[in-house]
Amino acid sequence: MEELDSDWTLRMVEIMKDREGNVKMKEEFDELKDQYECTEWKYTQLEEEVKEIRKARDQGLAKILDLQQALDEAQDEVAVLKKAVRHNSGGGVPHVKVKEPYSYHSTRSAKTLDNFLWDMEQ
Repeated sequence: MEELDSDWTLRMVEIMKDREGNVKMKEEFDELKDQYECTEWKYTQLEEEVKEIRKARDQGLAKILDLQQALDEAQDEVAVLKKAVRHNSGGGVPHVKVKEPYSYHSTRSAKTLDNFLWDMEQ
C-alpha cells in the first residue's frame, strides 16, 4: 500500500506541476497576445505614415516637374530675347538716341537755365 501511496503522491505532484506549467503557459500566451496586438497596431500606424510620406513625395515630384517646365520656358524666352537684342543692336550694346537740346553756352541767366532744363525733360 505504501508503494501505491507513493505512486499516487508522485502522480499528484506531476499533475500539480503540469497545472502550474499550464498557468505559466497561459500567462505567457496572454503576454504574447498583448505584444502581438501592440505590434499589429504599430504596423498599422506605420502603414498610414508610409502612405502619407508617399503622397507628399508624389506631390513634391509633381511640383518639381512643374518648376522644371517653367524654367525651361523661361530659358527659351531668355534665348529669344537675347537674339532680338543682338539682332537689333548689331551685336553690341544698344545705342540710345538722346535729344540734343539747344546749346546752353554757360550763360548765367535763370531763364536760359530754366529753358535748358525744360528742354531736357521733354
